[in-house]
Amino acid sequence: MRLGLGNLFAISEAYPDLKANQNFQHLQNRITGLEDAIADRREYYNDSVNINNVRIEQFPDLIVARMFNFKE
Repeated sequence: MRLGLGNLFAISEAYPDLKANQNFQHLQNRITGLEDAIADRREYYNDSVNINNVRIEQFPDLIVARMFNFKE
């Protein structure tokens, strides 16, 4: 999807009227905000997975992890 958006933004460079259009600017800002939010959530998820993986290997958490068959 990012490639498609990149193409859209590249096309907008060739059309100054489109680039100056307030609705298009709003769309660009909204897309940028969504991409940033997705990147933040991905970072949070990866950090959470890493914490989980470390904890199920450490005492005393590993006892509970083994009892309930928690996996990485």
